[in-house]
Amino acid sequence: MLQVFKLQNIEEFISEIKISKLIFSSFILIAAIFAGVCCQINQTEQNANYVKKYLASKKGYYSNLVTSTRRQVTEKYYGTQATTEEFSEQFTTDFYKKISQLQDSDLKEGIVFMQLKYLNDYFTEILEQSINQEAYVTHLNRFLDLRFSGQDNFNSIKTQINNSMAAKIDQLLSKERLSVHPQVLTNFISPMVEVYYHQLISISHANTNLYQSNSALHFLILNLPIIIFLVCLIIGYFFYTSVGGRLLAFCFILIFFFISFLLQAPVSNHNIDLTYSDIIKT
Repeated sequence: MLQVFKLQNIEEFISEIKISKLIFSSFILIAAIFAGVCCQINQTEQNANYVKKYLASKKGYYSNLVTSTRRQVTEKYYGTQATTEEFSEQFTTDFYKKISQLQDSDLKEGIVFMQLKYLNDYFTEILEQSINQEAYVTHLNRFLDLRFSGQDNFNSIKTQINNSMAAKIDQLLSKERLSVHPQVLTNFISPMVEVYYHQLISISHANTNLYQSNSALHFLILNLPIIIFLVCLIIGYFFYTSVGGRLLAFCFILIFFFISFLLQAPVSNHNIDLTYSDIIKT
């Protein structure tokens, strides 16, 4: 009678172990799936180097970006008028208002008028020199590096952009044996710099408001599944007693991890497309 009772207890104990193994195995498989997804997101969507390379390899991305920005800049100077023969009344009014506030004796009305005419005549060349694909790649990459590293010294880059544009325009006009007063040039390119800078900020910081309000929570969401998965692997080493059982379980678990990791890749690329391409359409 005692032997039968002991046998029943052993069978119940074995049954409990089987059930707990089943529950643990199911849990670690789910953890593996989520960990694979989060690892892929960290390697792609949350990786500045990957985003930069992906955007650079995306056919037509930067050319469309340049076209979109140039269009916005042109509207800033000429308004919505069909022709670009003369600057809009809004721009000229704002421009002369800023010049009048400088109180510089060298900035006489006739001189300013002629220099503004030079800038109008060469506006197409100025736009091509100031906003082009090579410059856009360089500046956007720097903005993305700053954004992903959590730095905020974007104003220093804005100053560099302003100085670079002024130097290019001055060089362009010098070839035509024309000169423009530095203050005239500075106030002239101000709207162009603002539009260009705003575009760079908008693209590099797209959708950051979704997690910037609570960066700690965002970090936890993306990394907690990975931590749980690693803890489960450590526990699993002691949980599965036989060597064959460990090997079989770990292989099965890692297969689920890599499948979810690979399946998330096109999803992450699509998310990058949505995040960094929407600004071009607006």
